Amino acid sequence: MLKFLINHPALTICSASLFIFICTFIYYLIKINGLKKNLLLQGKLPSKKTSSYTGSIILTFAVEVLPFLIPLRIFVLTIICACGILGEIIIFRERISTL
Repeated sequence: MLKFLINHPALTICSASLFIFICTFIYYLIKINGLKKNLLLQGKLPSKKTSSYTGSIILTFAVEVLPFLIPLRIFVLTIICACGILGEIIIFRERISTL
């Protein structure tokens, strides 16, 4: 029988990071939709999102999910998860500035 060893601290870090990622994603989507509505009320058309924007969001999500798939040391996990969240924030702030 195959026995899996679960590294509980690593799983906790990855889960918390994914939760923060999703919360940040929802926060910025609400903020961007609000800005788009304000621009439409002012009679301005918001700029279209580019394919690089969508691709960048997909890549940051892949960075967040990667530690679930590959066993790494805790300090490496922490750095990878932080990079994914910071990358997401940078992408959304860039999107807000292009509106």
